[in-house]
Parts: sequence; C-alpha cells; structure tokens
Amino acid sequence: MISIPREYQFRRSGHVLPHNVYKSVRYIILDYERMKNERERILHEMGMTLKEVAVQVTHTSDPTGQKAAQLAGLSWYIDGVEKAVREVTDAYTAKMKRDDIQYFNALGAFADYKLFCCLMYDPETGEEPCQRTWQRFKTMLAFYVAKYLLIVG
Repeated sequence: MISIPREYQFRRSGHVLPHNVYKSVRYIILDYERMKNERERILHEMGMTLKEVAVQVTHTSDPTGQKAAQLAGLSWYIDGVEKAVREVTDAYTAKMKRDDIQYFNALGAFADYKLFCCLMYDPETGEEPCQRTWQRFKTMLAFYVAKYLLIVG
C-alpha cells in the first residue's frame, strides 16, 4: 500500500484557502510543465505565434478557433502560475543569505521538501529549513496562484 503524505496548510500565515480550492490549485501547480508543453505543441501545430492566435475568430465548428480557445485557457493558467512564482520567489530569495543562488525553483520546491531544503540551506550556520517553513512556502504559493487565477479575492 502506498502512503501519501497529508497536505496541510499553515493556518497562521494569513494565506489559507478552502480545502477544495487548495487541492485544485495544488494540482494546477503540479501540472504546470504539462500545460506548458501542451501550449507549445498547439502553437507548433498551428504554425502561429501566441499574438497571431489571439486575433483568430472562434466558431464552434472551426478547429483553429477551438485550438485558440484551448490555447487561451492554458495560457491563463500558465500566466497565473508564473506571476505567483515570481512574487513568492522574490519574497523567498530576499531571505536567502547566499550570493551563489541564481534561480530559486519555486515549482520544484513546492513538490519536493528535499529540493526546498537544498535551496534554503544556510551554509554559515549549517541549518536547513524545517517542515513548517516548507508548509508556509507551499501555502503562500498556492494562495498567490489562486489570487492570480481569480479564484480568491
């Protein structure tokens, strides 16, 4: 039997979402790479840029219009996740004491505690962040994704 760890939101952060919203946002974040690949595949098939697709008229029997509508939906999710990642990355990289870190992989850190520990490791003290810090980070990222996707106010 596979043991799946429970997903807890950090309640004192001020970024708490309803349980079902949190779960939905969590799967959007975890599905980000697939959505990006799907968007690139559709753009490649259409042979257009994203701006050219936005000009297309959508009709229900028009395959190009249907792809444009699918592309618009994927782009909405991708843009919301990317805005949230930028905001949370800025907040967390400001707390980092190392100069050698160039890129904080927020999406990878959301999915993997070990990666979060590697990114937030403090070489001066030799301390790694605790699970609670990771839960705060995940709660904050999920909240901002929901905010930018207009799921919460």
